[in-house]
Amino acid sequence: MREKEIDNVEGRSRERKESLNEEEEKMIEVVEEVERKENRERVEKVMTCLDVESEERLGVENEGNEESLIGSMKSEKEFMAETEKEHNSCKIDGKKESYDKKEERGDGERRIRLALIQLLAKQSRDQNLQRAEEYINKAVQHGTDMVVLPELFTTELHPPIIMDNREKIPGPTTDLMSSLAKKHGIHLVAGSIPEAIKGDRIYNTCNVFDPNGKIIAQHRKMHMFDVQLGPHLNISESELSDSGNKLTTFHTGCKLQLFLGAFSALKTGPAHWEVVQRARAIDNQVFIATCAPARDDTAHYASWGHSMVVDPW
Repeated sequence: MREKEIDNVEGRSRERKESLNEEEEKMIEVVEEVERKENRERVEKVMTCLDVESEERLGVENEGNEESLIGSMKSEKEFMAETEKEHNSCKIDGKKESYDKKEERGDGERRIRLALIQLLAKQSRDQNLQRAEEYINKAVQHGTDMVVLPELFTTELHPPIIMDNREKIPGPTTDLMSSLAKKHGIHLVAGSIPEAIKGDRIYNTCNVFDPNGKIIAQHRKMHMFDVQLGPHLNISESELSDSGNKLTTFHTGCKLQLFLGAFSALKTGPAHWEVVQRARAIDNQVFIATCAPARDDTAHYASWGHSMVVDPW
């Protein structure tokens, strides 16, 4: 009799386990569907961060993307109205001040409106440049003072394709970026491009243009990313690119560190992208802005995306 009771208990236990396993499988399916949805949302976007000092943000709707560009289902108009309402004041040096786009701080520094343009480079360089120009124009329509493009925005992130798209400076990309900066009167951090140098080598080079279209800063990537992330993900930037040897600064009137990056969607992106930015913002007590290529899981290399701005807190 006791053995039958034990058998019954064990039977019910197995049934509960099977039921739990079914529930777990359903939950996994739900999570996977959410992840797929999030992946679909990580498309090309323009993310405009309005008034860096007060962390105010605006989303810019993008062709081909039905959701708001900052993860909200609200329309652009609703999001902008709500943002203006919630952030119509800011704190500077502990004092609350009214927000005015044209207002200058007491120390003469002006608040700026920053746009991060997250592009997907999958076509020819000319087509990628055309799309970059379209998004720069969209950002300017929202009163942007500074526009930032992502790392290697003229080429797909695949070594043979990168080398096919290398170019001299000055060249077609810098000529276009210069004309756009001058046309709109903005600072333009023109992502980075594979700069052709002697032999079959490149620099991963970022050019910064002032509102007159002049290059005021040029940064060549210093630290190559050479890492084995798994049996099918081996990255060795030093095989293609030489390293720069200096930090780069330029004056815009705000304390901001800019980083262009294409962290891996499989490994380093979900693990490190956000936490590294937040740590650097806290460590240095400055705003951190990062701009990445859009994510495409069908590409040779999938960037994590998630361009963002982090405040010092």
